[in-house]
Amino acid sequence: MGRDYAGILASTAFVTVVMRGLITSGGIESILPTAIGAMFLFAAIGWLIGNAAARIVDESVRQRINAELDAMEQNEKLVASSARTA
Repeated sequence: MGRDYAGILASTAFVTVVMRGLITSGGIESILPTAIGAMFLFAAIGWLIGNAAARIVDESVRQRINAELDAMEQNEKLVASSARTA
């Protein structure tokens, strides 16, 4: 997920800076270094955000699965104890 967000944010930043430079009639010599710098900066930000999001989702799914497994285990214990008493 980190690579996906990095690619999306990097390309968005690059295009945004290039378009801003073209609109303000900047020269290509000044636009490209700024666009490349923004691309690398936002790629790093996207990578960090994407990896954090992936960890959060993984942990949430893991907790939900563990809760369901615990509930199933409790159900099995209840069924087994009620079968012994019957």
